[in-house]
Amino acid sequence: MNSIPCTRVRLLSGLPGARLPKGLSSPGLVVLDLMRLFCDPASPAFLLSYAAIKNGLFDLVDLMTARGRPVLFTRHAHEDGDDGGLIGRMYGRLQRAGDPLNELVPEARRRIPPGHEAIKNRHSPFFAKPAARLFAGCDSLLIAGVQTHACVLATALDCARLGLVPLVVADACASKDARLHRRALDILASGHAYVLAADEAAAALFRGSGRR
Repeated sequence: MNSIPCTRVRLLSGLPGARLPKGLSSPGLVVLDLMRLFCDPASPAFLLSYAAIKNGLFDLVDLMTARGRPVLFTRHAHEDGDDGGLIGRMYGRLQRAGDPLNELVPEARRRIPPGHEAIKNRHSPFFAKPAARLFAGCDSLLIAGVQTHACVLATALDCARLGLVPLVVADACASKDARLHRRALDILASGHAYVLAADEAAAALFRGSGRR
């Protein structure tokens, strides 16, 4: 997966979401689906790009936590009897709740405060009850995790409904291949979200924190 500066040159230059946002002071962070399904090398659906994003992603989680900002971790699962809606129709199979691959990876699990985990059965976490409540006092939402072209994209689009400015952290997101990741970032930056690197997000939202 190319670095974020290369992604900016190739896809994001000149797009409205490629600049740093201004006037935001109360961000939240949602970390999407860091499940063994995608993040365990033993899984058949393992994302090779996860290894490249995980250190920066968890640094961002730790920064947000240290700043007292809300962080929500999600995982995706369908109970028996749930047909999955469009997800079930398009993919033909669903990730069921009892599958051990639904477990979050240990780096995520040990960072979750009580009440800051949500199980979702649609692409956006706002279909799960804790999300809207947790981010009610926020003006923006940092979005990280997997996959860029699916849950990250849907979450960014859903932010508008709640009046949150979506901030997609490009180097803390991954897809099953680089082409989908880059195209999703391009679409997002075309008018749906700001697309930032993790260090840019920290600089834009926490000026004076010592991290630039």
